[in-house]
Amino acid sequence: MNLHKVIAHRHIKQTCLSIFAIVCVLAQASTANAEQQKVIRTLESMINETPGMLHLQLYRIITIPVATKSSDISEKGKGQPPMLKAHLKYQLELEEKGIMFAAGPIINDDEKTWGGEGMIIIRAPSLSAAKSIAAADPMHASGARTFTVSPWLIAEGGFTLKVRFSDGNYTLE
Repeated sequence: MNLHKVIAHRHIKQTCLSIFAIVCVLAQASTANAEQQKVIRTLESMINETPGMLHLQLYRIITIPVATKSSDISEKGKGQPPMLKAHLKYQLELEEKGIMFAAGPIINDDEKTWGGEGMIIIRAPSLSAAKSIAAADPMHASGARTFTVSPWLIAEGGFTLKVRFSDGNYTLE
């Protein structure tokens, strides 16, 4: 190899290494920027920016079945999951104690079928307490379902309750 080719080869190699270093620095800066954008505001700043809204912190539990076959979750011939009675009893106890805010299945996008996921909204003093409440659900304790818990802040929304005193009928919208 002659001297000019050696010098050219070294120059190309050095240029490639320089470009690689620049790309790495840009990638790191881009990743850091993305991380900074994820945490834009604190909960306190969100509350301060929306005065007058409810700002009620609850906890959202997403519950997902572990079983993959219907025979894994239902009793033969009965069509009812064996843990369903215990789960519903637990849910009603939470409701009675004022812990349960709302709960129900997450219906598939076809609005006709259910894939097994559910959502439970509860009142709890902390994320740790909410996780303990979720873990005590018989469906979760038995290993039939897994769950995730996230804090959820109610800011806006509402409902209408119409009560007719004359006949005792009511409508919830």
